[in-house]
Amino acid sequence: MSFNLLGEIRSHIAKEAKKLWPEASSAIFEVAPSNLERHGDIATNIALVLSKQLHTSPLTVAETLADALRDDARWRIEVKQPGFLNFFFSNDFLLSNVQRYLATLSEFPKRAGKIVLEHTNVNPNKAMHIGHLRNAVLGDVINNVLQRVGYET
Repeated sequence: MSFNLLGEIRSHIAKEAKKLWPEASSAIFEVAPSNLERHGDIATNIALVLSKQLHTSPLTVAETLADALRDDARWRIEVKQPGFLNFFFSNDFLLSNVQRYLATLSEFPKRAGKIVLEHTNVNPNKAMHIGHLRNAVLGDVINNVLQRVGYET
């Protein structure tokens, strides 16, 4: 079982759009995490893309698609200018997906090879400072991640 939440949501959005507008089934659109908290957890530009094909305003397309997607308890949807759909995930949905993600951690294949990771080499002739501590923590985290995905470090 793989875990691709954005891909699953993108497929769901595309399926609903295809139900509403069969001629727009080949639309290439983005579903991505939002940069700002007020823009939701993820956002999509599908209405902007479809509006060109449908010769309709992006806000009209966004509202129509949002109405079709709003019945889902996983999220709350807001339509924003010029036609973005912003998704705000429910806490239950987030919790269930964290549990799904944790269940997939054992799926990482072991990697062949060894990685030499050099970090935290403080100059003994100078005073230590907080930057050295930061680099030690970062190096240790990178080492743990590499080991987790199967590399020998």
